Amino acid sequence: ASPDDVGVLLSLMRLNVITGRRPTHVQPLLKRLRQLVPDNPELLKYAAMYNVNSFFQYRTALKDMQAYTGLRPDDVFGHNFIGFLHYRLGDYEASIESLERAIDMAPDNVYAYALLARDYALLYRKASPGSGRQRYREQSLAMLEKAASAPTPDAIRVARLQTWLDRRLR
Repeated sequence: ASPDDVGVLLSLMRLNVITGRRPTHVQPLLKRLRQLVPDNPELLKYAAMYNVNSFFQYRTALKDMQAYTGLRPDDVFGHNFIGFLHYRLGDYEASIESLERAIDMAPDNVYAYALLARDYALLYRKASPGSGRQRYREQSLAMLEKAASAPTPDAIRVARLQTWLDRRLR
């Protein structure tokens, strides 16, 4: 195979990213692919994952995921990931917007419901009494219920979420 075979390079990068390989394995592949196919959706997706998993570079990952969803607007993973990135950056309103879009595409999206519950709980914690604070609490609990009653529930995720919410919605 050619050293510039995009398919091979993408496969190697994907495998190195999902197996958590060291940066010395991923960075040369990422650099070469950015030269060869800078707007390739798979490159953008795995570059974002790499930046989060290896360096906690949420803003860098967000740029790649926004470009990814621009190329693949109907990809639920992309909108879930953007919601997660906004959540990690503390922009809960933007997270909610992305996760709601993901739910529109996949109504049984337990991951999105669980993250929405966290977003609303954190907005509840930040809000002053009388400013709609109680509404955030109610929305958080409603998202927990949706996650628990989804056709394909994730019992472990829901149990952890329940414990997490119990501490934050007092």
